[in-house]
Amino acid sequence: VEYKRDPRDGTLRLMEVNARLWQWHSLAAACGVDLVQMAYRDAIGEPVAARTSRGSDGRRWVALVRHMRESRRERLGLRRTLAPLRPPFTEPVFSLHDPMPAVHQLVGALRS
Repeated sequence: VEYKRDPRDGTLRLMEVNARLWQWHSLAAACGVDLVQMAYRDAIGEPVAARTSRGSDGRRWVALVRHMRESRRERLGLRRTLAPLRPPFTEPVFSLHDPMPAVHQLVGALRS
């Protein structure tokens, strides 16, 4: 939820309500933590059970395009670049169900 202060009278004005999940929510979901359900239960005043990612099999979150770009910028060797990419990991953008965001991100990275 985003607000902005109105300079005319100092009141807060609603700018936007953005209910979409961000990229890093995918790691929590892959580790068995349902942040959406937790937020919903909190919003309607129901108790929210504590959750942990125990049993997540050591899963990591790796944004591939960003990782490759930063590895190149930092001149990491091949071994250090590939080390975080060993399974299991979660990539926040790529999905076989909806590949276009990943394609768009990859094209943008190749252009820059």
